[in-house]
Amino acid sequence: MTTRILFILIITCFLGTGCNLINPKEDIPTYVHIDSFTFTSANPGLTGTSRQDINSVFAYLDGEPLGVYELPADIPVLINGTKELQLAPGVNEQGLNDFKLSYPLFAFYNTNITADPGKTITVNPETKYIDDLKYWRTDFESGNTFQKLSGDTSVRSVSGADSVFEGGESGGIFLNANTYKNAEAFTDISIFPGQNGYLEFHYKSTLSFAVGMLAALPDGSIQPVYLAGVKPKGEWNKFYLNISQFTSAYPNAQKFAVILRTELENGQTDGYVLLDNIKVISY
Repeated sequence: MTTRILFILIITCFLGTGCNLINPKEDIPTYVHIDSFTFTSANPGLTGTSRQDINSVFAYLDGEPLGVYELPADIPVLINGTKELQLAPGVNEQGLNDFKLSYPLFAFYNTNITADPGKTITVNPETKYIDDLKYWRTDFESGNTFQKLSGDTSVRSVSGADSVFEGGESGGIFLNANTYKNAEAFTDISIFPGQNGYLEFHYKSTLSFAVGMLAALPDGSIQPVYLAGVKPKGEWNKFYLNISQFTSAYPNAQKFAVILRTELENGQTDGYVLLDNIKVISY
């Protein structure tokens, strides 16, 4: 009799708790909502435009990665108590949506969050350029530094609301089937061999174009290398390009330049490339 009662008690206990053993209670996350990053500059005369294209966030909790999220984002965070949330601004490397880059020139945003399961915490992150960077830039407001490298034409200064991203001037290449069918231009920049750096610029175009770097060598020769292709965009976009490998590849270079090349493609009778806020930032 005792054995039978014990057996019944075991079965009853199992039936009463079996669902929890098969489907254990799941932790409820706290959600962090991020709409966008605010970019600021204490010295825009040095750093140039504050208009960036931060479209993703690399999130960390106490230094451990949570993932990469498109903005705006709602990030589920399993947390007990209070922990530090670190947010790194992300951009599209070379304009490619599938290549998210935790941009090393932008500062992390750090804040503490406290667990509130099932609830949403809104965070409004800010960022800026990190300290100790070197800047070369042209926004065409004080003139045009581009020169023709080859081809039929070069970059020229333009004005007008339809042609300028911000300010009063931008740079433009304009092609047509009769006179200007292609263009290749360069502008000298300030960066030293072996320095890490990024090229940033705003653009709008009906033409595809290539962007790259040129090294002037001690023997008087030049070495132009195109690093990325840029597809036409009907609205202004921001482009980010890592130039560190190029400057490291030419340790004896006497100077460097940014180069651009474009041409009419099959079926095109005219087209343009508009450029603004060109920066080379090194460290």
